[in-house]
Amino acid sequence: MGSMTDITRSHPARPDADRHGIVVRAAWLYYKDALTQAEIADRLFVSRATVGRLLEEARAEGIVRIEISADHLAAFQLSEDLRAQYGLADAVVVPRISGDATRERANGRVASAAAEYVKRFLRPGAIIGIAGIPQPDGSIEAFSIHIFLPAQRGVVPDRRGPWDARPNSTMTNGYVENAVASKDGETLMVKYKDGEKKVVVPPGTPIVTFLVGDKSELKPGAKIIIFGATRKDDGTLEANRVNVGRDGITPPM
Repeated sequence: MGSMTDITRSHPARPDADRHGIVVRAAWLYYKDALTQAEIADRLFVSRATVGRLLEEARAEGIVRIEISADHLAAFQLSEDLRAQYGLADAVVVPRISGDATRERANGRVASAAAEYVKRFLRPGAIIGIAGIPQPDGSIEAFSIHIFLPAQRGVVPDRRGPWDARPNSTMTNGYVENAVASKDGETLMVKYKDGEKKVVVPPGTPIVTFLVGDKSELKPGAKIIIFGATRKDDGTLEANRVNVGRDGITPPM
């Protein structure tokens, strides 16, 4: 009986020039083309561990230089100072805006930073609600995601069903089993009572979470969404909670 050996990832020793070339190529694919290390490994016919070493070489040899702008560095230092002074678990400071710093630009910058921060909570065990459109391959493409508070575990029912936000849309409440980031967005595996679904989260998908508010936020112009309201005999609605978007944000669901 013969045996087979995997030779697809073995190479003879390369001369220095050839080694330099593959280091540059790995760096380009990672930093410029935004490929994952696994994708680069397949492209270059090397192991993922080798890709990691190639990227380390690129930084060590000065092929890749990482610089932090003064504004971003100052913002990071301020965030660290805030954490230390007030005993915060985390703090995010948005760098100042150069040029025409209008209120709209500032709000947009803060909203983008907040969205990126919230994405960190899409980790295994997180309780989320996904409004999305079922895809032909059985996955769901999300158009909005709510991250529920840990205290809502067991209160928010894990289930999947039709939703009326968009034609053919569904709502899935469940628990994140795993999350993988890529250049095309996030891919989540979400488990719920009767099964599990792969959820694709395209870049720009609204991701929001809940905070405790008060009645003062229910003012003219505020955008709200109400679930489970009961219609009274006089035509008014009675609800035990109201979700309101802060700072002009429209609740995405």
